[in-house]
Amino acid sequence: MQLGTSLAGLGFVVAVVACGKGEDAGKGSDKETYQQAIVQVKEPVAVIAAYLAYLEPKALAGKYAPTRRPDFDRSATFAGNGIRHGANTARQKLQASSSPVLLALAEPFVAVTRACADLPGIEGSLKCKTAVQALDAALQDAAGKAAAAGVADPFPRVADSAISDAAKKEIAPLVRAMGSGKEELSFYGKLEDPAATAQTIVDACQAAEDEGTTNMKAVEKIDEEVRKVAAVHREMIKATCARVGRADKARAELDSCLQEKEKKKVLSKERDEECRLICSGGKAAIEEGLPAAAFAKIPEFYKELCEKNAALTK
Repeated sequence: MQLGTSLAGLGFVVAVVACGKGEDAGKGSDKETYQQAIVQVKEPVAVIAAYLAYLEPKALAGKYAPTRRPDFDRSATFAGNGIRHGANTARQKLQASSSPVLLALAEPFVAVTRACADLPGIEGSLKCKTAVQALDAALQDAAGKAAAAGVADPFPRVADSAISDAAKKEIAPLVRAMGSGKEELSFYGKLEDPAATAQTIVDACQAAEDEGTTNMKAVEKIDEEVRKVAAVHREMIKATCARVGRADKARAELDSCLQEKEKKKVLSKERDEECRLICSGGKAAIEEGLPAAAFAKIPEFYKELCEKNAALTK
C-alpha cells in the first residue's frame, strides 16, 4: 500500500514536471514564432508605410498653390499597387508556414492585397487606406502578444519610423515622378511672394516645367506606370504655366491700355476696340483666379480701365 502510494505520488510529480515543461516549451515556441513573424513582415511593412504618403498626397499650402491635381489620382493608383505588392510579399511568407499564429497574421495582409489593387479613384484610395489601418491594428495586437511571449524586438508598424533604406529606394522613382524638386519648390514659393515680379513667376514656372520633363525622362525606362505619373505631373505644371501666361498677358495689356488712356484721354477707334477685348481678357483672368501674388493688381487695373470707362466693356 505504501509502495503504491509512493508510485502514485511519483507519477503526480512526473506529470506536474512534464506539464511545466510543456508550458515552457509552448511559450518558447510562441516566442520563436513571433520573432520569425517580425523578420518576415518587417520589410513589407516598411514598403507599405513608404507608399502610404502617396496614396493620399498632401495638397500644397498657400493661397496660390495649384489646386487642380490630376497627378494625385495617378499617384494614388501607383502607390496602391506598391502597397499591394508589399502586402502580397508578406502574405506569401506567412502563409508558407503551418503556424496558426503566422497564418492568422497573414489575413490582414490578404485584405490589403484585395483592397489596394488598381485603385479606381478616391473611393478606392479610402478603401485601401482602411485596409492598411486594419493591418496596422493587427500588427499592434501581434506586438502585444509578442511582448507577452518574451520577444524584446519591436514589432513592425505602419508608420514613418518603419520606413527602411530599401523601402526608400523602392519608392524613389515615384518620389521623382511627383516632382517637388529644387525648381518646382522654388516656383511654388515665388507664387506667394508679393515682391516677385510677373516675369520672375513666368521664368520660374518654365524652369519647373523643364524639371518635370527631365524627371519624366529619368523614370521612363524604369517603369511605364511611373512614367505616366511623371507625365501627368508635368502636364499639371504645364497647365499652371499656361494659366500664369494668361494672367501675365492680361496684366500687361490692361496696364498698357490704362496708361495710354490716362495719357491720351481719348483712344483711337482701333485702339479702343483692342482695349475692349483686353477688358474681356482681364475679366476672364479674374474669374479664373489669379495664379500668383505678382498678379494681384489685375483687379485694380480692370476696375480703373474697364469699369470706370464703361464704354470699353460694351
